[in-house]
Amino acid sequence: MRIEEITSYRKRRDIPVSPKVQGYIEEGGYAEGFMVSKTEGRKPIPLSEGRDSLYAVLVKIGIDADAREARGLSFHAWRHWFNTAMRTGAVPDVKVKAVTGHKTSAMMDHYTSFRREDFADVIKTQNKIWK
Repeated sequence: MRIEEITSYRKRRDIPVSPKVQGYIEEGGYAEGFMVSKTEGRKPIPLSEGRDSLYAVLVKIGIDADAREARGLSFHAWRHWFNTAMRTGAVPDVKVKAVTGHKTSAMMDHYTSFRREDFADVIKTQNKIWK
């Protein structure tokens, strides 16, 4: 399945979606349109409302503002996580840019946040070099 997104600069793009993600979308009642919407998917909610809603849910599950900040949890953090997951999953950069909407490699690099465990391949190669 593919879903369509209208980007912040008013360009439409198709985003491929796995069957598993499609299932989550359908379970949430979001078969068409924007997933976070007050208008039955016709348009997205403003960022401030999405952010406020996320933070309220985090408080309900025991993550207050201090804990949220310490863990780097934000409405926008999803872009960083997804971009990094795609790149560490060996998805070619040209495809990562296509699904994230980044126009430049510099912006894609900005949204990549490698963790220590993402460097297992580097350690493995170093071990081969220095036996």
